[in-house]
Amino acid sequence: MKPYISVVIPVKNGEKTIKKCLDGLLKQTLFDKLEIIIVDSGSNDSTLEILSIYPIRLIQIDPGSFNHGGTRNLGVKEAKGDLVFMTVQDAWTEDVRLLEKMAVHFLDSEVVGVCGQQVVPHLAPFNPHEWFRPVSSPEIRVFQFENTKEFEKITPEKKRWICGWDDVVAMYRRSTIKNELPFSQIEFGEDLDWAQRALRASRKIVYDTHAQVNHYHHLSGQQVYDRIKKELRLEYESFRKIPDESFPYSKFLKIVYYNFKYKSSLRWIWYNWSLVFYTWKAKRDFIRSLK
Repeated sequence: MKPYISVVIPVKNGEKTIKKCLDGLLKQTLFDKLEIIIVDSGSNDSTLEILSIYPIRLIQIDPGSFNHGGTRNLGVKEAKGDLVFMTVQDAWTEDVRLLEKMAVHFLDSEVVGVCGQQVVPHLAPFNPHEWFRPVSSPEIRVFQFENTKEFEKITPEKKRWICGWDDVVAMYRRSTIKNELPFSQIEFGEDLDWAQRALRASRKIVYDTHAQVNHYHHLSGQQVYDRIKKELRLEYESFRKIPDESFPYSKFLKIVYYNFKYKSSLRWIWYNWSLVFYTWKAKRDFIRSLK
């Protein structure tokens, strides 16, 4: 039977997380209508052994050929479903209706993509300042512009906000990616890039924060610096958005306040201070590079 949804997951050395990722997919209400495609780019740990016990289709590529956009295009090319769900090896869901919630939006024939929300669960190894603490109810936001000129009228900040797409939890109409709007073959930010091209092409996209996956990266200050620099460059190239380089004094004070409010270990103060510092440093250095 032809699958309704194809799940595409790029993988490399995912032995610590891929089992939890796949177990969440196996529990989906739409599991009997799924196919799971793993695109592995040279795992040399026990990932392939773990994958061998799951009902997945494995595609292996040379590590040197991996590209965030191109590798996902390959997954879409191999997919058989009408819809394609993108996620990553270290994200997982406990919601058995995740795919069902996202797929329902495609009953509207104009919708070409649906993006959910990644959240940080309340687990001890994860930064408590990033734990998911919602201050509002889940919502559905729909965006579509008549033409490119209408999109260009809005501010760079709003463009960035409505293009906050995320391939950690995103679903696409396969025909759109395959035939009309494939991912750009870029090193970073293929999801944001896709969203802005879709909106400039007058396509309808949906954000549904009822659809959530768990995901967390414990980054060093230098890793944050490198990531922010890439984000800022992409935002500038896409929207001509220029960051605020003023030093964020108040954020350092807020970290102390919230650390005591959350009753967290003192080590998290220093860790979060370092993230704020390296984020500011990346903004400062990026603006200098523009000048």
